[in-house]
Amino acid sequence: MLEVRELTKTYGSLFGGKRFTAVDHVSFSLARGKTLGFAGKSGCGKSTVARMVLRLIPSDGGEVLFHGTDLNRLSQRQLIPWRKRMQIVFQNPEGSLDPSRKVLDSLMSPLAVHRWGNRGERLERIEQMASLTYLSTELFSRYPHQLSGGEAQRVVLCRALLLEPELLVLDEATSMLDMSVQAQTMSMLREIRQKLGLTCIFIGHDLDVLRWFCDDLIVMHQGRIIEQGPVEEVLTHPKAERTRAMVESFYNWE
Repeated sequence: MLEVRELTKTYGSLFGGKRFTAVDHVSFSLARGKTLGFAGKSGCGKSTVARMVLRLIPSDGGEVLFHGTDLNRLSQRQLIPWRKRMQIVFQNPEGSLDPSRKVLDSLMSPLAVHRWGNRGERLERIEQMASLTYLSTELFSRYPHQLSGGEAQRVVLCRALLLEPELLVLDEATSMLDMSVQAQTMSMLREIRQKLGLTCIFIGHDLDVLRWFCDDLIVMHQGRIIEQGPVEEVLTHPKAERTRAMVESFYNWE
């Protein structure tokens, strides 16, 4: 469903300083219904890859083939019908919600933007997804600052699922939550993935969570892929020295 070829991103100083390569010729593929995990130290480029796949930021080179269409060749207008097919949930749920809008207004927004049904049909759709994400309708009248971290993340997840995306990117989506809430959210995410047949990209640092949730794993370092394969194989028999160090460090700390 998704094929990424030689994706590259560089940043440079406004004053002509040395350019920095954040993503260096990254290539991978993802089959429908599978979950691909990304691991690596902060700043290794994994979130930048995800944002380029969704065209949230431009790439400097490479191809992002979604169902065979190179998204990098599309104009912003041509991208509009593709947007609803790909959604992302970020690390900080509160930062993804407009503080001046009530929860129901935030949930209505994507359906209105994409002209999905009438108001009654939109409300019905929201209630369906709220049930799936264990989101109480009592929260609809609240503002984001009146929600707990777990409640806010369920709102963001519910909103991401409203347009029936095929690809869901989870960018450290549970790392800001308490451990007990994180465990509940991950169980919910796996249940939703199975029910809806979602294809996922999951970015995280917790190797146990990656092992439990993902089919395959990519390990990145300084913008490059240093190892990729089935998650159990990568974490049990790592080939790259830095992957071995990451695994040993995580489980020794545990």
